Amino acid sequence: MYSFDDIKKYRTKYGKVGLLIDTNILHLLLIGIYNKDYICECELVKSKYTAEDFDILLELISHFKPEIIITPSILAEISNQAKIKVKSPHFHIYLTKFLDKLRGFKELHFPLEKVLSLNFRTIHDFGFTDISLVEIAKENNLVILTDEVNLHSYFHTQIPIIKFSHIKSDRLGIIV
Repeated sequence: MYSFDDIKKYRTKYGKVGLLIDTNILHLLLIGIYNKDYICECELVKSKYTAEDFDILLELISHFKPEIIITPSILAEISNQAKIKVKSPHFHIYLTKFLDKLRGFKELHFPLEKVLSLNFRTIHDFGFTDISLVEIAKENNLVILTDEVNLHSYFHTQIPIIKFSHIKSDRLGIIV
């Protein structure tokens, strides 16, 4: 899916489905919920995203089930990265809002036994977090939202996957 029109067509065909959000996009969502103005200062997102991107993300999310899906790996990445890059005095309030927001998320797990049964080359190329995302999306008929070029390029013909920068470009009228 490359545009909001594509998302609307997908929704018309399949209804509101769940959205599995990858780490970088989830950082944008959580920082924006904490304080939209902090997006331009926070080391986690300032080099890639703007407050306007946060608005686009909220619009995109509105087309899916309200319950956001995450994995244990994504949760660990979010926590570890935020602990380092969300500076005081922001971290305490950010963490409080982050924990509150987690109550509305759903966590899905892809067991290690299943990961180990996958093709070695795929694990090598994408790692455990991304492979878990893909396999959970397949098993649960979810759409993945990412901004990772390799993940999108390799899997977009196999599963429904949205690359956020495509949606952003579409919304802003930029031709890629």
